[in-house]
Amino acid sequence: MRPFVRSQVEGRSAEARFARIGRGYGWRVEEASKHDDMRRHIDVYIAREERRLSVDIKARKRVRRGDDNACDEWWWLERTNVQGRRGWLHGEADVIAFETPRGFELLERDKLAAWADTAVDWERRVSSPGLAHYRCYTRFGRRDEVTLVKAGECLRAALLETWVEPRPPSCSPPKEAPQKEEQDQPAVEPISHPCK
Repeated sequence: MRPFVRSQVEGRSAEARFARIGRGYGWRVEEASKHDDMRRHIDVYIAREERRLSVDIKARKRVRRGDDNACDEWWWLERTNVQGRRGWLHGEADVIAFETPRGFELLERDKLAAWADTAVDWERRVSSPGLAHYRCYTRFGRRDEVTLVKAGECLRAALLETWVEPRPPSCSPPKEAPQKEEQDQPAVEPISHPCK
């Protein structure tokens, strides 16, 4: 599968997963309009009681598009998009939801943007995604400005909430193994839980 197509499929999958987990946390999840998605950087709206938030969902990303696995220790931030317009870091979403293996980390976009504006050297340009740690990278033939930052630092700067995907209901607690009644036999160890 071509990297761009793979990225789109992974993005849609992350959005569906976000909606499923969010509903489990009691949020109503509503897809944003095409205009909100493309111009305002809003994928969905979530609401619970009197609270309503706009969210831009970020699927797990690779450092380089051709890499086999996502990198969960480093996150890409986009200051300027490929058309040279304001990127999602300075978009209109209230929340940026980063997908993780366990679920999603919800960060306040404005706090994340303020932190990135001081933590990243946007004037120092690099020519390879592998060198983009806290520096500005622009893909060849594009007008985007992106950087790689440590996920942990983003969380310290702007974490709002963590959503963890629940375990499947089939994972019930382990049962104790039966013990032999003979006194000279050693006790049998409990069976380990298959879902751990």
